[in-house]
Amino acid sequence: MSEKRSETVRPIIYREYLLKHFPTTDCSKYNQVDFIIGFASEDYNPNGEGTGRFHPTWDLDTFSPEKLKKLKERYPHVRVVISIGGDIGTYSPFNPNEKKAWIATAVYSLTDIILGYDDRSSKSLIDGIDIHYGNIKSDDFSYCIGEVIKSLKNNPRLAINVVSIAAGEYTQSDYLKLYVEYRNYIDIVHYLFINWKYCMKDLVEFYKKLVAWYSHATVLPGYLNPSFPGDKAKEAVMYLVKHNLAPGFFTYPTDNDSSVGPSAPFSFEEDASKPI
Repeated sequence: MSEKRSETVRPIIYREYLLKHFPTTDCSKYNQVDFIIGFASEDYNPNGEGTGRFHPTWDLDTFSPEKLKKLKERYPHVRVVISIGGDIGTYSPFNPNEKKAWIATAVYSLTDIILGYDDRSSKSLIDGIDIHYGNIKSDDFSYCIGEVIKSLKNNPRLAINVVSIAAGEYTQSDYLKLYVEYRNYIDIVHYLFINWKYCMKDLVEFYKKLVAWYSHATVLPGYLNPSFPGDKAKEAVMYLVKHNLAPGFFTYPTDNDSSVGPSAPFSFEEDASKPI
């Protein structure tokens, strides 16, 4: 469980969702770097209900154990996380067929995926999991996902040391319920800002609300990369980082095109110093 933060924080965490391409971000610029590979998505039965049978949708050659091992050998502070759920705008709802069966099947299939990244020293290359359901159709979300998180994190063979959840404008109540009921197993909360149009004062107040709601987790703001024309979300997120209000940030690829994170060469110092 993460410690409750002080009022003033330093931007030290960078997280990047990877959907297509291997990362080329300069990892040396950050104290903590997490690359989140998406997605482990589940199969659905003819009635559109989730079965809990998860499988990788990422390219297995691009994100092979050998490549991940070399990345982590070069940058020991890098963590690799797999995201569970689905991409923004895709049909990947949380709608389990039967909660007990769904939990058991999900734990089994996700464990199998993670163990597939064991290296020869029997140490898993996967450091954590991320929950990324943007379409929640069942009231059992907090219970089912919470039990899966707890089972995976309590499995010593997996060595899962970081769990994040992706709250959003339309799923906030579901993720907050999940956090309240399973806060001991959740370390980081993402909030993706899309098409932010409000003033910075409103931004700060909203972010402070998120920090209060998820009081013992690390709350990271994020933006789409590259941004849509006219979208001020990146400026909003970097405002929070520049003013030491957020301990870091994350990026999410636009149009399923994850290539290099922020436009290379990316420098936090340079980007954060730009006038807002």
